[in-house]
This record gives sequence, C-alpha cells and structure tokens, in this order.
Amino acid sequence: MVGPSKAWTPLWLDILVAALAIAPLFYMAYVYPDLPQRIPVHWNFQGEPDRWTEKNFVAAFFPGLLSLALQVILWMLIRDLGAAVVETKGADAASGYRRMTLSANVQMFQPLRILLAAMMAMLTSHLPLSAEQNAPGWFGPVMAAIVCLILAIVLGGAWRVWRLQRKWEAEASPAIPEFRAENWRWHGLFYYSPEDATFIVHREIGVGFTINFAHPRVKVYALALAALLLIALAGVFAA
Repeated sequence: MVGPSKAWTPLWLDILVAALAIAPLFYMAYVYPDLPQRIPVHWNFQGEPDRWTEKNFVAAFFPGLLSLALQVILWMLIRDLGAAVVETKGADAASGYRRMTLSANVQMFQPLRILLAAMMAMLTSHLPLSAEQNAPGWFGPVMAAIVCLILAIVLGGAWRVWRLQRKWEAEASPAIPEFRAENWRWHGLFYYSPEDATFIVHREIGVGFTINFAHPRVKVYALALAALLLIALAGVFAA
C-alpha cells in the first residue's frame, strides 16, 4: 500500500516547500552581519517600511522561523489527512463522501503551503533590501496578489468542503462515534473520545475537520503549536 505522504504529496512538492522554508534562514544568516543597526519589522501596502527596531537576532530571523514552524504543522496535517483518506474503508455513500471531503481539504492545503512559503521567503529577502532603502517597487503588489490568491483558495476550498461535508453528514450513521453527541465537548467545539481510534474527524460546528483530542498524536501537535506560539510571541516582543 502506498503511504499517505507519498499518496498525497509528490516528492518534488515537499522539496520545493522545504527549500522555500529553509533557504531564507541561510540567507538571513549570510546577510545578518552586514545589516544596519536599525531594521524594519513592518511594511505598508507599497512594501515600504513603516516600523523599525534595533537590529537583533529574533527580529531578523522571525519571518523564516515562523515560516518553518508553520510548514511543519501543514506537512503534519496533510500527512494525517492523507492517512485518514487511505484508512477510510467501505463502498457506501457515507464512506465515499468522507474520502472526498478529506481529499478536498488536502487539495486546498497543498497550494496554500507553497504560497505561504513563497510569501515568507519574499519577506525575508525584502528585509535587508528595505533596510538599505533598496527595495524593489514590485514587492508590495506581488505580496498583495499572493494574499488575494490565498483568500480565493481558502474561500473556494471551504465552499467545496462544506458541500461535501453536508452530504457526508446526511449519509453517515448516527452510531459512528464522531456523530454521537456525547463525544463532543463545549457544545460541539472539541471532539474527545478515548475509545475512538480515529484521529481526523469532521467538524461538528463550521467547515472542515478537527482532531480527536483523546488521540496520542495530539501531543505532537501540541508541541508544534507551542513552538509556533513561542516564535510568534518572540517576534512580537523583539519588534
């Protein structure tokens, strides 16, 4: 059987995303000694710096570290979604809609991870250029175009997932653990079922998927999210 990572993420795509996430860190390490004593930490829509701080390691490496942590989490999600698709058995309508719903989530995340990695890589390369007032004029429009493309993918993907999810819910048996009310906490916000080996489940409220918070893999995600939060907080205080 083909593993979930191979089934859902081509090797070239993983290599491309990894390069976009890691290369900016090497680039910043190369240019960091030559950065001026004041560096930008925020830019307006034209790509011009509008907030500065004293040169420090955290502020300079913040975009690259944030991008790397985010890409690790996205890779984990795509791998687990792919595994959930592979593990879905049965030829009934509910199983078919479950596979299609989870697949639609994967197909939405794949272009998003490329765009997010590209956006953060551009931001890292833009920092030293704008610090020296040599930033190209196309940076702002290109970043705005990427943000608009990300929003379009999210909205289009969410609409597709919502339609498939409604069909899945209509065909699913109420005896399935993730469709039983007693397994949901806080009025349907969190799914918690130690008896259910399923990790990825449909979202009771809203669109998309959530996780079984009683599953052992929650600890891995907790560590990854904690790292992401620490990086974000460090970036805020460094600025």
